[in-house]
Amino acid sequence: MRISRLFLSKIGRKSLVPADRKEFIMKIVVLAGGISTERDVSLVSGMGIYKALKSKGHQVMLLDVFLGYEHDDWKDVFEKNVDWAASVGAIKDQNPDIDAVKALRPDWKKNFFGPSCHRNLSARRCCVYGTAW
Repeated sequence: MRISRLFLSKIGRKSLVPADRKEFIMKIVVLAGGISTERDVSLVSGMGIYKALKSKGHQVMLLDVFLGYEHDDWKDVFEKNVDWAASVGAIKDQNPDIDAVKALRPDWKKNFFGPSCHRNLSARRCCVYGTAW
């Protein structure tokens, strides 16, 4: 969260930190991936953001914006003990095979966003952060 120094000086820094820090635990979806040649870069960047937010105590989900999330358990997705970054590899020397990624979702021409992305993200009270996709 970026807060200007002018804003901080007007409201006072102490008012931003409550005694009970649970008020500041957010549910955050980090969107990464996509179907460009920068897919790997986006996923690795998203993984770094995901891990940093988790280390600060937030409830975080790393979601491939193109492949989406095909399960119906969005109601408690943040409470699951899942390492959402486990499937993210390193940036490779060669560009990803975008046609192979597209083949994982035959309906991709109808909607860029993967299954359940738009509908479920807009219905949940969570913050969404996206890396370049």
